[in-house]
Amino acid sequence: MNGSKNSCLPYDAQESTTDRVVMTTGYIILFIFSFSGNVLVITAFFKEKKEERTPVQCYIVNMAVSDLFVPLFVIPRRIKQIYHGWGTWLIAGVLGEILCKIVNFADEVSVTVSSQSMVFIAAERFWAIVFPMRSFFISSEKTTSRVICFTWISSTLFFFYYFFAYKLDYEGGWPSCRNTIPQLFDTRNDLWRVDRLSLLVVFVAVPFLLMVGFYFAIITTLYCQQKSVNHLSSTVQQRRIKENKNVTLMLVVVVLLFFVSWTPYYIYFFLYYYKLDSTWSCPSLQRLRSGSKYINYVYTAANPLIYFMFNLTFRRRMQQVLLC
Repeated sequence: MNGSKNSCLPYDAQESTTDRVVMTTGYIILFIFSFSGNVLVITAFFKEKKEERTPVQCYIVNMAVSDLFVPLFVIPRRIKQIYHGWGTWLIAGVLGEILCKIVNFADEVSVTVSSQSMVFIAAERFWAIVFPMRSFFISSEKTTSRVICFTWISSTLFFFYYFFAYKLDYEGGWPSCRNTIPQLFDTRNDLWRVDRLSLLVVFVAVPFLLMVGFYFAIITTLYCQQKSVNHLSSTVQQRRIKENKNVTLMLVVVVLLFFVSWTPYYIYFFLYYYKLDSTWSCPSLQRLRSGSKYINYVYTAANPLIYFMFNLTFRRRMQQVLLC
């Protein structure tokens, strides 16, 4: 199979025992950190007094809720894939049919809600720092609630066809969870190209460019403010600028982590589906795909650690939860 992509199936189960053990161990560790970290973020948020909650904290919790889909739905499926292949489904009947639809839907919605939340965080910070006198509307509780609802509704509408597309196929003994939309395309690869490219453009590339623009303006404004207050004695203003800088640094790290976690997967995507490099062997491509998908979900476990490191409020609340 060396160099032949026609016979190389990217969704086959790993044949190497070492690969299985390494990936299973990695996913178990990822499950522990992702689940416990995001539950801790959500719990810490609700221990905060309602009047003290900020829009940024609300959007962060919105991301934490969507990130919980990964340990609850996605990671068990990945572990199953390691031993039984991608399409094989271990649960039959009505429950299996429902889980087939929900798991595939949750996998995508987790990403899209997080990416949109990061864009709205950047937009809120942009108005609060660059145009502080005009930021009341975008920072209001009503606007924040509407934005959070928008992230879930838009993501649901974008992937709603999954509830009709994914069905159980009982050919060959074991039930298989398969996308039935390929009949609209020449091949399954054509479907996957359209699906992945639309996700890349709408929920990865465009949001990333918007966030780069927002944070560039924010960092420039903070730099100018810092220079102007160095000669003043207003400790309140200096403290406010320092807090804005810390929050901005935390959010920039979150955005960069999100971008880095997606880069390996799309390297694999273009290598395999567009055959950009014919020197890769089939086992190498399969390992690249397995590793890139793992890295793809690392941000769901790393985000709570970033909040703990950079945000004093979250850190205090998390410590209170852990002590209790």
